[in-house]
Amino acid sequence: MIQSVIAVLLTAFARYLAGKFFGKLKTKAEATQSYWDDALLAAGQKPFFLFIWIVGLSWSAEEIWKGTGNSLFERLLSFRDLLVIVLFCWVFFSFIKALEHHFLQVDRKKKLDQTSVIALCRLMRVAVIITGVLVAMQALGYSLSGILAFGGVGGLAVGFAAKDMLANFFGGWMIYLDKPFRVGDWVSSPEKK
Repeated sequence: MIQSVIAVLLTAFARYLAGKFFGKLKTKAEATQSYWDDALLAAGQKPFFLFIWIVGLSWSAEEIWKGTGNSLFERLLSFRDLLVIVLFCWVFFSFIKALEHHFLQVDRKKKLDQTSVIALCRLMRVAVIITGVLVAMQALGYSLSGILAFGGVGGLAVGFAAKDMLANFFGGWMIYLDKPFRVGDWVSSPEKK
């Protein structure tokens, strides 16, 4: 029990030191003109603090588990891996959200296409979700090779069944990339009146 109390005290001290360290990093990041470091620092601060507490408390739980042999603590330790994955996904989500806000609201001088910024940020969020789910399934003990093989075969079956829908999707994607018109423009066709 003494070792678990020491682990909690060391965790609290590490959290205090991390707060001081992030404070100094924040002042240095604000001195630069780049927005990327500010966004990354803001996105990673809270998840890093929670990461310190998760590691410290799981260390304390591991010490208690060694002393008592209770199986409840073993389940908590397997849950720790899942929480760490969620924290990493939180960092990426917050970073993407901060960049999207910056490019849509603050950085209007560059005249970026708002639709492209929104589409790219949504695509990055979907990639973070898919990657997080796959890594979480691997951490929980599922075999990814079977899941990916099933996804490949399922994608092939859906591709053959929905070839017209996919043709329309890729046609729309090409129109989106060529940008012959923007949101708010009137489009008329000589065949439709």
